[in-house]
Amino acid sequence: MSTCPLIRLLALQIQCSVGDEKSACDWCSEHNLACTYTRETQVKKKRNRAKLRDVQELLKRVEQLESTVANSRSDSQASVQCDQNASFDIVATPVPLIQSGFSGSSRGLSDELTAVQRSTPSFPSTPINSPLVPAHNSTVECSLGQNWYCMGLPLLSDRGEQWIQSKTGQDFTFSMLRLFKCYPSILESSLPSRVPNEELWRLPAEKTVQEMAAAFFKSSLHSAFPILDENSFQMVLGRAYEQTQNASSRSGSFPPSESAARVFVMAALALMGCGDEMVRRMYAAKVQSLLGYVTEQPSLIGLQTVLMLQRFYWSNERNSSVNVLHSIACRMVCALGGHVCLPCPSGSSLAWDHDGPLLRRLFWLCYMSDKDVSLRSGQPPLLTEEHCDLTPPACFSAQSQGSYGNETQIALLSFSPHRLNLCFLKERVYRELFSYRASKLADAAVLLCIRQLDDAIEVWRSSITMELRPKLSITTRVAAPTMLPGSAEDTLRVYLQLEYHYMMTVVHTTVRRCGADSIVSGNIPDDLHSAIHSSCDISLEASRSTLDYIANSAAVLAKENATHIGFYTSVAALSLFSDMLSHPRSPRSSVWIEHLDTATRLLRSLLGPCFSERTEDQINDAVDLLQELNRLGRCAVAKAREDVQ
Repeated sequence: MSTCPLIRLLALQIQCSVGDEKSACDWCSEHNLACTYTRETQVKKKRNRAKLRDVQELLKRVEQLESTVANSRSDSQASVQCDQNASFDIVATPVPLIQSGFSGSSRGLSDELTAVQRSTPSFPSTPINSPLVPAHNSTVECSLGQNWYCMGLPLLSDRGEQWIQSKTGQDFTFSMLRLFKCYPSILESSLPSRVPNEELWRLPAEKTVQEMAAAFFKSSLHSAFPILDENSFQMVLGRAYEQTQNASSRSGSFPPSESAARVFVMAALALMGCGDEMVRRMYAAKVQSLLGYVTEQPSLIGLQTVLMLQRFYWSNERNSSVNVLHSIACRMVCALGGHVCLPCPSGSSLAWDHDGPLLRRLFWLCYMSDKDVSLRSGQPPLLTEEHCDLTPPACFSAQSQGSYGNETQIALLSFSPHRLNLCFLKERVYRELFSYRASKLADAAVLLCIRQLDDAIEVWRSSITMELRPKLSITTRVAAPTMLPGSAEDTLRVYLQLEYHYMMTVVHTTVRRCGADSIVSGNIPDDLHSAIHSSCDISLEASRSTLDYIANSAAVLAKENATHIGFYTSVAALSLFSDMLSHPRSPRSSVWIEHLDTATRLLRSLLGPCFSERTEDQINDAVDLLQELNRLGRCAVAKAREDVQ
């Protein structure tokens, strides 16, 4: 018996309170009717209650985030404290630490986690074999580059230092070495905190500057890095001393053109030197404090001033300051149009007194410096072939015949085809091995790039005349270069030899980045294993030859340019050290230890009153690095033997 439509309609309006589906509703029970109304069972939605396991996982994640933020803040504070002691460094803003208090409710926990995730920068988890593992040792990277790996692990990183400690059993950080310490800025150490305006702008007598300039233009430093030319220097010098007798000079207020000229002369005094290192540092500090007078508007005077100050910092191994000044110089030379080749005026083959050729010469100095800065610091190059006219100047073509006889050709030696082609090669090396795109390459692609770059380096080496051509293998019996005073050809020969070894080391040590997954699994394919060992052998031979070459000619190099000793020695020693860590039980580890011992003794024997304080500091930096890497290498060998027993 079915109910009528009215009952059905009323039933839809009646809220049935029956708990059991089989029981009749109140309406049907009261009227003794069979209840035919079927009610859908209401399913109660389960509340999203946080399980204990979920809460524990969230707590663990939040603790990880807090730890990451805390570590980031401590690193930032340490870098800020270090950068305050280094001139022209860029200070990173420390990441604020999130103060999280957790309540017992799941809602409070979720809100806290959301706040932490929104306030915390992203720190991607990078596998150990990835070349993008962050390296916090920025000072070391700024000096030695990004080509250092051991079993796929970046050596100059925090995890790399931990790996060194595990292999040697010794506490070690690269910041412990003299070469990578942060020193007080030249501005703080060379000038008092408050300098009277008149004293800040003071220059020596014009006659004194003229005598220093005459000696400088005849020196090898001017031939190696010709920022200045005599004609333009005399013009700026006259402008700097134009109003020295006026009342404006006594008050320390000058017209803009004279202010820029005075800063220019101070930078020249810091570059030229006068036998007193403290005087050079004082003028460099003045230029640093007055740099805004020459960089506000792009000009040739400003560009030359920046390049001279950069060269001073380069010789003092202030790498952070070098990089920042280099960026300013590159942007300024492009703003002036130096990246576009301008034709030489008719009737003059060089015409250095003309703005166009002088600007083009400064561009080439910036371009060559750009390649060195990018490889050593790991930062992208600023001047590349896509945006610059790299046509070799016609007035330099005579050097391709190997003629270095007259004074003009010596002054242009920095722009020889051998050096320019080497710079083109360095740009290619960075693009194919160290750019962001290159960091995504598979092992096979990396090995192919290494082989192609090796062929390109050999083509470059073969293009050099026999008198200057570098060699891969150099024995300890090779005679040291004579490098007669003013001998531009000898200077170029030494430079090409050291740069060839450096390029071979940089390219072939990168092979240690390959095979990380296979090394962990213990199953390295034979072809990959053979390719890795082949490149390692080449880089080790280049590094060994570098140490032998520097050891035999260190006295000559120190007189010419002591920066060669610290940098090239560090690169070669770190290459041998990486091999000792990777193969501590190999017989050649003892050979590398012997080479480090020999190089250390020979460099230490150079110390004496014949060198300047700056040169002695640079030699001591190299000696300190060799001694520490030698000690750690011995510890790695001893620990490997103990583990076997």
